[in-house]
Amino acid sequence: METRTEGRDGWVEITREGVHVLAKGDDTLRERLTSALAADGDDPRADVLTDELTSGGVRRAPDFAIVDESDHRVLVRGAARVLLTADDGTTREVVAPARAPWIDEDLDEHTATAVLSTGEPEPVAAEPAPAEPTSTPESMAPAAVSPEMAPQGPPAAQAPSRPQFVEGHLVGARVAGTGDFGDADDASSPPDADDASGDDAAHARDDVAARRSGPSTGVLPVVGETADEEEPEPPRSSGRLVLPTGEVVELDRGVLIGRAPRASAGIGATGQPHLVRVASPDNEISRSHVEVYPEGSQVMVRDLGSTNGTTLSAPHGPSRRMSPGEPQQIEPGTTIRLAGQVAVVLGDED
Repeated sequence: METRTEGRDGWVEITREGVHVLAKGDDTLRERLTSALAADGDDPRADVLTDELTSGGVRRAPDFAIVDESDHRVLVRGAARVLLTADDGTTREVVAPARAPWIDEDLDEHTATAVLSTGEPEPVAAEPAPAEPTSTPESMAPAAVSPEMAPQGPPAAQAPSRPQFVEGHLVGARVAGTGDFGDADDASSPPDADDASGDDAAHARDDVAARRSGPSTGVLPVVGETADEEEPEPPRSSGRLVLPTGEVVELDRGVLIGRAPRASAGIGATGQPHLVRVASPDNEISRSHVEVYPEGSQVMVRDLGSTNGTTLSAPHGPSRRMSPGEPQQIEPGTTIRLAGQVAVVLGDED
């Protein structure tokens, strides 16, 4: 498999014996990661790297992308991206979920290339400063223009920059809300909207109407776009999990929690789950310890055959140890304790 990185200033790149890393940081971070890999021992190198990247806490961990060819894993956090191309030419981009700390996926054996990138937009080059005017010899000075030869009328308006469209919308600078445009005589109206005739006047009026009805998000509606083309609202989740770090994971799909969780056959039956990795220095917590998932309007939890078990504590009831593999319904306020160490709380969706 061919693997390459596309970094830029402010990011560090490391390649060591089949492990490729692209992380947001400076030379100090490079030295820390290199030292951690040099002393990895028998632990999976991807886990060694994430332990070092989160040494200051999960919320302070930098954006990163990791491809471990020997362990067949892909890990992505924040803005970073990994583009995978299969032998048949099909591509798939691995991106981090919106709320989970990072995503940890298996690397398919038919992957031909993997490209690690920052996911940040390309920097905009600064326009060169205008040249200083130079004096013109009198013999080369332009001849005077008589009043009869002077151009008539106002100067032509500067041509607008080329528009950009994203999913059918014209993307521009942030615009004012519907109450900021005032009357038809407001300075924000096109100067010739009332004086034009025929098709030009119609187009000018359409432009004014579109600007007055536009939102304040920086995305302007395309004139003539119907409401049927709007994207449907995503379904609401059945609750949320509050992690020990204070981070929140929405239960819009299943969540796998463990020391190094990984979706596989029989695990994550609700589709591609969120993967939540919790620290366990003594390895008391199993790699894939427990699964929490929505089932209709209910929330279910299932111990995945962990070594040291899972305990449930309802808000108004005694604690009970779960039977491995047996799903249990839980209510908001329930605490899920992994191996007696890490406590995860089910919160209400509101």
